[in-house]
Amino acid sequence: MRQLLLILLLSLTLFGERIVTYDTKLVINDNSKVNVKETILWDFGTNSRHGIYRDIPKNNFRIKNLKVFQNGAPATFKLMDKDKFWRIRIGSGNSYVTSRVNYTVKYNLIGEVVRKKGDKNYIIADLIGTGFKKPIGIATATIYLPKVLQNRVEVKAFKGRFGSTSLVRVENLGSKLKLMVRDLAPYEGVTISIAFDPKLMAVSEKPNDKYWENPIYYLFLAPILALFYYFAKRFNIFKDLGAIAPKYRPPTDLTVMEAGLLKDNFVDFVEIKPAILELANLGYIKIEEDDNGLYLKKLKSVDDNLSVEQEKILNAIFGESEIMPSDSIKVEKSLFESIREIVHKTLVDKGYFGSSVKSARESFTFAAIGVSLLSIGTFFYYVYADTVMEKIVPLGISIAFVTFGIFNLVGALKSKDFGAIFFSFAWIAFSSLFLFTVIGSKDILISFLLMLAIIVIGSYLIYRRLNTLTFKGVLAKRHLLGLKEFIEKADKDKIKFFLKEDKKYLDKMLPFAVLFGLNSHWLNLYQELDAPLPDWYGGGFDGFSHMDFEPTVFSESNFTDGIPNSPSINSGDFGGFGDFSGGGFGGGGGDSW
Repeated sequence: MRQLLLILLLSLTLFGERIVTYDTKLVINDNSKVNVKETILWDFGTNSRHGIYRDIPKNNFRIKNLKVFQNGAPATFKLMDKDKFWRIRIGSGNSYVTSRVNYTVKYNLIGEVVRKKGDKNYIIADLIGTGFKKPIGIATATIYLPKVLQNRVEVKAFKGRFGSTSLVRVENLGSKLKLMVRDLAPYEGVTISIAFDPKLMAVSEKPNDKYWENPIYYLFLAPILALFYYFAKRFNIFKDLGAIAPKYRPPTDLTVMEAGLLKDNFVDFVEIKPAILELANLGYIKIEEDDNGLYLKKLKSVDDNLSVEQEKILNAIFGESEIMPSDSIKVEKSLFESIREIVHKTLVDKGYFGSSVKSARESFTFAAIGVSLLSIGTFFYYVYADTVMEKIVPLGISIAFVTFGIFNLVGALKSKDFGAIFFSFAWIAFSSLFLFTVIGSKDILISFLLMLAIIVIGSYLIYRRLNTLTFKGVLAKRHLLGLKEFIEKADKDKIKFFLKEDKKYLDKMLPFAVLFGLNSHWLNLYQELDAPLPDWYGGGFDGFSHMDFEPTVFSESNFTDGIPNSPSINSGDFGGFGDFSGGGFGGGGGDSW
């Protein structure tokens, strides 16, 4: 039996892995930052391994500026987020190492360096963590003290498994502390406790993970906010139009769809309805009523008296037919897009816009998307600078999935396709769940969502208000706002006066009332003022006061727009710091892989 044990021990000595030397250098900068340099001579024996890994408990600390070297040259490594600890995996899955390899790991630890216990403040650091699975031949450490603490500290050091109170001799040289320990067994570590007067160095504050409370967070919004300011300035988005006086007649040189573009910088599909009423006033359409509801009747074909967009609208409604039921009025999407293009171009040609609003909007959209990606990407790079490949790639994929779901939802809402709406919500929900899993932090997720909300709301407000109004355009917009004010108030005495001058006054104003969303209000005036119904309407007062039809847009293509549980490590919890091995920050453990 004794011979068997000797053979086993000999085989472990000859073929087993071990850490020959482990040197730790700690530079204490202040109460929240420590520079760490670990030099590890790892003997793999005759084993072939890819490399080693270091596990460092988080304990309210962050790792920054990580650098890793192998035999003096920059090494292949990956920083991995393992819930309660960081794992630095050194080496490549495509190569192997054997015999002795010298590893150097440099990094900054930022967090709760100084803590309070009793009437003293303490710096307690695990120089060698209690999570190493291989024995360590010689462990050395040097701790460089800040000037304020030099020659003013009480020092103790402990070795052994977590909770051990076995003391280690520490050499106090004033500006630095040195120690050496031999023959540490697996899961044995070294911890140093440095006590001092609280007046010398204050207790550390916990790192602020609530980025929305951190002023530096707002720097990541600077590019997109600068873009908003540029476009707002360039296109006079928030310029005051001046005093608005009531106007009693529609503009003489604007069609109702052109007025719609001036009104809110958009040509919307709902403006097809007032355009139909405008064509009726011009004598091209008659609206009849029978037991089956309303239907439109074409009275004459297009001629030179119509604008280009009016010609297209008339042809789009009727096609080859002469009669069209109101519930069957459909305009093909590509045709409506061409009408929209014409209206934009016409207002530029007439001098109301300096350039196409649509082009300005497209420029803003591309710029906003690009700058938003830059802002968001920079934010996440700042947060995950040392785990960029571990986090940024899956973040990019999950954000792309969420974005796709949002675009799909917008298209589904436009087309009122309830199946597509449900699918889009489900897609966004699952994509968001994946995003939350990748981020792994409620505070970072909230910060990201806050940033996204600011970008989306800001982009929407700028996008909606983009215009290239000339002075002539500003005057025309004032006219329209004054017209809306008059229609909304509906001064009956004034309207009676205008009806004496022109019996068709109510008829000519009706398309603009519909444009402003005041149609029901205006339709009731016919009966209240005992005015004759339009000659283009065939029906009674009751049907006219409730006249309603909604053209729909359709597209021939039917397409709308639109980690496993981490393994535990044998290292102390900084929350239970005290006079024993394994109760400090840093430390952790490691093994080969």
